Amino acid sequence: MGIILLPEWHRTFVSTHAVGVLLRHCFEPIDQGGRALRRVEWRTSVRNEGSARLAKRMGFQQEGILRWLLVLPAGKIGEHRTGKEEELPGRHTIILSVCWDDWESEAFQQEFQRQMLRST
Repeated sequence: MGIILLPEWHRTFVSTHAVGVLLRHCFEPIDQGGRALRRVEWRTSVRNEGSARLAKRMGFQQEGILRWLLVLPAGKIGEHRTGKEEELPGRHTIILSVCWDDWESEAFQQEFQRQMLRST
């Protein structure tokens, strides 16, 4: 599962709510229509500061950076191994997560509800 938002919805309540709805679906019990997952992971380029900021605001904790995780298509912005522009760029990826025990904690739920009440 994943979320892709059109640029006009970036930095709005829509992105917050999309993440919130997906988290609820992932962690709610199966008999309530959820998936009862134990872990939800968020991966983004180290260059995508807005994505990482949204994840952290929604309670995801940064676990680390996977260096050179992906080779990007020609024309995409990334890191160049040799510094030569003619080679395909690579991407360093930040990994963040929310686990079931985070989700079930009262402190997490209070902050989650505060974020979900955002309207702008």
